[in-house]
Amino acid sequence: MRFGLFLNGQQHSWSSMSQHIVGILEQVKAARVHGFDLVCAGQHYLTFPYQALEIILLLSRVASEFGNMYLAATVLLTAL
Repeated sequence: MRFGLFLNGQQHSWSSMSQHIVGILEQVKAARVHGFDLVCAGQHYLTFPYQALEIILLLSRVASEFGNMYLAATVLLTAL
């Protein structure tokens, strides 16, 4: 059996996105330590007061540190 982690790249616009990225990297590190095989992220159309990370860039950042895990984009809004 394999386990995966879905990353939530969205949050309120008044929150620090850089802090959110640090938190995501900590989650991925913990998932890798505990034997997770997959990290995935999805995209969603958001309006004020929310913001979201671009998932290809997010997964690229994750891959730079945790390249031994599978990466997946579950929903990719190409029109955006």
